[in-house]
Amino acid sequence: MKASLPNDYKKIFTIEEVTAAKQIIAELKEDESSAADMATYAIHEALTDRNDFINKIFEVSAVVTTNIRAWNSYNDNSGHLDVWIEATASTEKGFVTVGAYLTDIWKTGGERYSEYMYIRYFEEVKR
Repeated sequence: MKASLPNDYKKIFTIEEVTAAKQIIAELKEDESSAADMATYAIHEALTDRNDFINKIFEVSAVVTTNIRAWNSYNDNSGHLDVWIEATASTEKGFVTVGAYLTDIWKTGGERYSEYMYIRYFEEVKR
């Protein structure tokens, strides 16, 4: 998976966190799943209660950030660092934009995590 540091990472992270974030990015490069794969899981989570389906995913990004609920989720030095996945997709009922932490997406074994997600729906209005 390809992930990156935010543009203003020097204002957000300490030097120690930057080192840990770069290590997370290096480890994720070895992961066979892509950011689009993880975004698909997040979009499905967002659409579960709406009885809607994905047509096409347009934009996907993965950025290292902090998550107070995460603790050493990637390695022993990652602390509160996590990866934020954002995506925009067309659905059968309109469009959806989602954002979710990768650690939450990994917990998809039946545990709902949509309450921790950023979700915006855009529906077509016919006149």
